[in-house]
Amino acid sequence: MLTQREVLLIKISWSYLVALEQEIGILFYSTLFELEPRLRPMFGASIDAQAQKLMSTLTYVVSCVQNTENYERDLEELARKHDSYQTRPEHYELVGKALMITLREVLGDNWDDETELAWVKMYTFLSDKMIRAQQQFASSSTLIN
Repeated sequence: MLTQREVLLIKISWSYLVALEQEIGILFYSTLFELEPRLRPMFGASIDAQAQKLMSTLTYVVSCVQNTENYERDLEELARKHDSYQTRPEHYELVGKALMITLREVLGDNWDDETELAWVKMYTFLSDKMIRAQQQFASSSTLIN
């Protein structure tokens, strides 16, 4: 999956962000809703709690980035939750784009092409796993019905 250098780049860049968790979460959702305003109704009235969940999840993922096997079950559970929210595969692409824009903006000079590639690679891995898990839920429920 990720090289040791990519893992290091992700962890170093995340270390700059930890103190700004709430601001980053809010900025992320503002960016996401700018990219696709039709997603706004999928979220509650207050984005603060959602921003905290996002940042908590990202902190967890970054802490486990070297051993993705450790959180594969967690990804399946997260995919199940997102399936219940009617998240579609194209939403993951928008979320990834909003995340990269947010990270680039907040990290400024600490963001470069190599760091972006590492984050894109990690996010693509995660989103692909979640999309596949959601597709399995959908086919399982079709078989049951």
